[in-house]
Amino acid sequence: MATITPRLFKNSRSAVDEEQLLRLFWNRAELKKELAALASEKSHIETQSQQKDALMLRVQQRLSHLEALLSDPESAEIAVTYYQLRGLWDRCNQTLAAHASELWRSYRDKAYQKFAERQNQERTAALDEVESEYAAVVGQSDELGTRVKALRAQRRTYRGFFRSLKRRRVTAELNLLREAHRDLNVQLEAIAERKRIQVTQPMEEFGGLDVTSKRKINLIVIAHAQELALFFQESDLAKLAREATLKPVNDVKYGSSRDSRALRRQAAKMLQQMSTDDELKQRVKVRGLYLVGQVEYRNDADVVPMAGTLAQVEVLDPQGEVLSELDLNVLAEEYWDLFAVLLN
Repeated sequence: MATITPRLFKNSRSAVDEEQLLRLFWNRAELKKELAALASEKSHIETQSQQKDALMLRVQQRLSHLEALLSDPESAEIAVTYYQLRGLWDRCNQTLAAHASELWRSYRDKAYQKFAERQNQERTAALDEVESEYAAVVGQSDELGTRVKALRAQRRTYRGFFRSLKRRRVTAELNLLREAHRDLNVQLEAIAERKRIQVTQPMEEFGGLDVTSKRKINLIVIAHAQELALFFQESDLAKLAREATLKPVNDVKYGSSRDSRALRRQAAKMLQQMSTDDELKQRVKVRGLYLVGQVEYRNDADVVPMAGTLAQVEVLDPQGEVLSELDLNVLAEEYWDLFAVLLN
């Protein structure tokens, strides 16, 4: 007994040591995971910090460059005109974006209403079919019940030994009717379950606008972009505004200081006229209808027309008749950042 006890104690201590060792390994593995996660987070933070530092450096360089421009009267005139033209471009882009959003909401609401109505009609038709089937089975069940009552009443009249054969025949028929009645009850339960599933089944998800609707919206937005391009053709404002988005301020020239000031006044005047142009909406509508017969698409799934079919901007009269043409492709040249506004 004295020799067994120390051995048992030794085995127990060995098991405890092994368990502690396993825990140490587990804790070491968890610490490694945490260290790896912290290292990854540190690397991400350092990358973000470097990106922010680079951004701040670019911003500081731009500010320094702008300060240098504004310190010279002649270059200051160019810079002010340059940024005013960029503002004109942004204003036109915002106008198109707002129009596109308005159209999208309108078309989406109408499409969803039709979708919901169709879903409700289909569900109502399916429920009506189930109700009709249920009523038919209930009618059969009631008819069987009436027949069972009649046979029971008839069987009660067959008393005595000589009428036992007739009684057995009626009993056999009653058994068949009872079996048929049970089958009808099973059918009713199944139909009731189908009805419950149809009632509780959620409506299908709305799939969004179809290709036809997206094409209509995009054509109206393109028509709007063309109208804006025509509107700002005076004094080459559309062209100069586009140039201001493509070139740095050092690479543009607007003539003398007097020319720059005149250009700014013209830009401000045209922007004011644009905001009060009550006929613009009607012109866009006429142009949108005109474009339907002019544009082409690469395939049946495309919602943005091929740029080559919009090579000119036609000047239209109120009835949509072409008066003249202007070599300007608002889609290919991305006037007013048009592609960013169009649906895809």
